[in-house]
Amino acid sequence: MGLNHLTAVASALLTIQLDSSVADVVSFDWRVTNIYTEYDGVFINSIGINDKPADQAVIDVELGQEVEVRVTNELTDPTCLHWHGMKQLGTQEMDGTSEITQCHIPTNATAVYHFTPDKAGSFWWHSHHLAQYAFGLRGPMVVRAPRNQMKDWEKDIYGEYIIQLADMYHRRPVAVPIYNSILINNRGRYNCTAAAKQNFTDCTDVQPLPKFHFEPGKKYRLRLISMVALAPIDFSIDEHKFRVVAADADYVKPSKSLNSIMINAGQRYDIIVKAKSDKDRRNNKSYWMRAKGRHGTPWTAGTAEMAGEGFNDEGLAIVSYEDDEAEPTTSKHDKIKTMPEFDYKPEIVVQLPEVPDHRSIIQFQMQNGLGWFEDRATSCRRQCYKNRLWQTY
Repeated sequence: MGLNHLTAVASALLTIQLDSSVADVVSFDWRVTNIYTEYDGVFINSIGINDKPADQAVIDVELGQEVEVRVTNELTDPTCLHWHGMKQLGTQEMDGTSEITQCHIPTNATAVYHFTPDKAGSFWWHSHHLAQYAFGLRGPMVVRAPRNQMKDWEKDIYGEYIIQLADMYHRRPVAVPIYNSILINNRGRYNCTAAAKQNFTDCTDVQPLPKFHFEPGKKYRLRLISMVALAPIDFSIDEHKFRVVAADADYVKPSKSLNSIMINAGQRYDIIVKAKSDKDRRNNKSYWMRAKGRHGTPWTAGTAEMAGEGFNDEGLAIVSYEDDEAEPTTSKHDKIKTMPEFDYKPEIVVQLPEVPDHRSIIQFQMQNGLGWFEDRATSCRRQCYKNRLWQTY
């Protein structure tokens, strides 16, 4: 059965793919631009690629191809782009971490990233400067295995979708950050009455949600990518089960049948969902896909109360079996069937050395209890030297 590569966004529009021959270079020409858009109905100043939402700038290549991305910074702030999950073997200067592996890209400057993925899987790219990725500068990256390297279950897949999960912030957080809503493929819903009370007068309640079509009885691969800044996400589809087959671009032994999975920031899971038969649907034409954001201790420093009126911790999308404008009427699972993330078993076990050649112990304290700390006693001076391997112009 042929593999239909179905994605939730039209990747051809913004990737500006210039050369796609196998084993050659696949090139992309991106301008990082300010945009004014409404991800959850509330219009905000955001950051995009080529004047459009950045989630539409999809990198989709085959293993063995070299990726080349020409990035021109049209923001008033510096920027850089990081390729999340790429090992950058031999191309460390292309990792895209501002002031660490590269100098930032100044305003009106251009930098060219080039690297070759070392394995197939689901990845993503995002800004690694300031909080830019929380305000839209992020998108998916897929590296596909050649057919002769595919797993047997991959050859049995009818279609696939990229599912991007994110937490939405209407303005830059102050002392204690908390998101306003949860997005699936950069779409969500926020109450415009509540938005007006927060001085957001440009808002729409007519907000279409992402829709993913299933054919009865077919198998679909969903590439779940967590692009959140803070909130872990509980992902599920009403009345559907799935198996996890890959985690962070590493194949795992197919999991037991689950109906929910928690995904932390930066993580990626590939899952296989078997669509319902016509008989099993019991006249349901569509089902809710849910992304439930966690909040409060220990997940986020901010709470729902701090977020105030309008706080929406559940993103929604639609899984449809028939063309129907009506929204689903299905309910979430009564009983959750999930797995702890450390219970997934890698398909290929990497043998670690029992005794290290050298061991260093680093001691530190978590001052706010949520996994990060600030050392005010030590000063740090960063210098960025011009590297002949990496230049902006």
